[in-house]
Amino acid sequence: MDSFVSQVVKPRQKRLPVRLPANLEKNLLTYAAAATAAGIGLAAQPAEAKIVYTKSNIPITVDAGPIYLDLNHDGINDFSFNNWAQADTAVSSARLFVYGAQAPNGIWSNKSGRGSFKTCAAALPKGMRVGPKAPFAGAGVMAFFAYEAGEGSTQFGPWLKVRQAYLGFKFVIKGKVHYGWARVKMLSQKPPYQAEITGYAYETIPNKPIKTCATKGPDDASLGLLAKGATGLAGWR
Repeated sequence: MDSFVSQVVKPRQKRLPVRLPANLEKNLLTYAAAATAAGIGLAAQPAEAKIVYTKSNIPITVDAGPIYLDLNHDGINDFSFNNWAQADTAVSSARLFVYGAQAPNGIWSNKSGRGSFKTCAAALPKGMRVGPKAPFAGAGVMAFFAYEAGEGSTQFGPWLKVRQAYLGFKFVIKGKVHYGWARVKMLSQKPPYQAEITGYAYETIPNKPIKTCATKGPDDASLGLLAKGATGLAGWR
């Protein structure tokens, strides 16, 4: 008779889910959210898109001639400053001008001046959106003007009464318009006025607005969150 072997197959046991430690589960969720956000951001704009910020300590010295500012560090001066003062026994005068160093460049300005200096460089607060809709003036604009002669005096300009504010810029890189800002600190409140540029930034994407005081873009924030999530996972054992 033919022989046969009877095999008994045991039923497969159901695998129970394993509960991850709370800290690992939190890191996984953070990592997934950051990866999704970074993926969307990178797909929507070029990889090099970001805000470039430079911390500085550039004095705008009285009667030192033009002080130049190269926003994107390409060796081409984008803006210049001229702080001028005169004082004698009868007359004292002080003026601070901001210029676009290249023809297409402009400074956010308003009509806060007087006489032949009606257009002045705006003293912007934090969080102002510098972009295509801002009122830019291309030629040199006054930041402040102060004049005294005998018993009379004249003072005007949005920078006379501020300790620190922002300039809004429009400038051109390789034929395309970009936007930026410079933070200016007033070191004195009476003539001769001393000031310094304590930081500046620009947006690398053409025609994209930038907010004054912004030092990094949304894509940088997403990548930072992604790195934080990855660090949390790497540290788990």
